[in-house]
Amino acid sequence: MKQERAKMDDSETSWFRLYYEDWVKREGLELIEGYAVQDVFTQPLRPWPRKGGFGAHILLEGAGGLASAYLCEIPAASSLKPQRHLFEELIYILKGRGSTTVWYEGQEKRSFEWQAGSLFAIPLNAWHQHFNGQGAEPARYLAVTTALIMMNLVRDEDFIFSNNGVFLDRYRGEPDYFSGKAVRESYSGFGKPVEVISSNFIASISDIPLQGMDRGVGTLGAQFELANGVLGAHLLEFPGGTFSKVHRHGPSAHVLWLSGEGYTLMWPEGGSRVKLDWRPGTVVVPPQ
Repeated sequence: MKQERAKMDDSETSWFRLYYEDWVKREGLELIEGYAVQDVFTQPLRPWPRKGGFGAHILLEGAGGLASAYLCEIPAASSLKPQRHLFEELIYILKGRGSTTVWYEGQEKRSFEWQAGSLFAIPLNAWHQHFNGQGAEPARYLAVTTALIMMNLVRDEDFIFSNNGVFLDRYRGEPDYFSGKAVRESYSGFGKPVEVISSNFIASISDIPLQGMDRGVGTLGAQFELANGVLGAHLLEFPGGTFSKVHRHGPSAHVLWLSGEGYTLMWPEGGSRVKLDWRPGTVVVPPQ
């Protein structure tokens, strides 16, 4: 009787649950919720059979049904399994060094090496495999993806992970695709000209020259567009003892703090404020 009731409860509530949340549960992984992840460097991870490593998924309050994130760790002297998926993925290497191989069926495989601080994107639905280049230490990365909206719209795991579609406007197997070459253009859509760096691989974001940003007193930054996709990124630096301008924007802006200590205040129009302390490794996603 208890088993029958449990099945009934599950069927009666499944219609309003997100497909993405159920998928994370089937993967056997923790789904981290709330307003922030305090430390992505030390966050405990669980075995992830699909990947062949360890992982945890992140679905914070500000996701807004668009993008989510996950953490993945590659064991020492090992590699993850080859993957492809019909959602975009932007990867930042938290620690370690290694390499990644990318290809579409029938194309020559292209490989590039990464290290802590590297930023790159996987072309949509391209096969890829990550390798840990260290024999004694695991490598860990944070990825922001569009899996949340794609899974909740399509609601078909095979379509997401076993789709033969190729997107040649994104990637044609170019020999220099992951070479680190960059095209710098000026964009004026933010009210003040901002240099946008288009590249598919940033070897180390700490080596990127920063320019003045209209985000507060003395702020510097850089804007990145990768893999001709919908996921972009920017780097922002504040002088000590200062703060950013009050601002708001749409959902799914995943903010990873790389250095320093401070706090963020968030509030809806006319609502109460939420204060979040942060340090290196904290991830915050402000609600829309």
